[in-house]
Amino acid sequence: MNLRTKYGITQEEYDARRAAQDCRCAICGVHEEDIPASAAGRPRMDGKATAAAVRLVVDHCHSSKPLRGLLCTGCNSALGHFKDSPETLTAALRHLREA
Repeated sequence: MNLRTKYGITQEEYDARRAAQDCRCAICGVHEEDIPASAAGRPRMDGKATAAAVRLVVDHCHSSKPLRGLLCTGCNSALGHFKDSPETLTAALRHLREA
C-alpha cells in the first residue's frame, strides 16, 4: 500500500492509528482479524510482487483530504455510496428507524 503517495502518511503513522483503534474499524468496531482479506492481495502498478492485502483501509475526505480513521471495506464502501454526506446518512438512519 502506497500510504505516502495516496494519503500523505507513513507506514508508522498507519500502524499508530491502527493501534489507537485497537485494530478495529472506526465505525462498526469489527476487529481486523475478523475481516476477510483477499488471499491474492492487491496488484501493484509498478509490476513488483503483489502487495499484501490490508484489512483496515484509510478513510479520508475526498475533497479536503484529511484522514478520518481506518475502516473495514464494508463501512468504507457504505460511506462512498452515501457520498460522505451527513444529510444522506441521517436520512438513511431515519428510514431504518421508521421501517
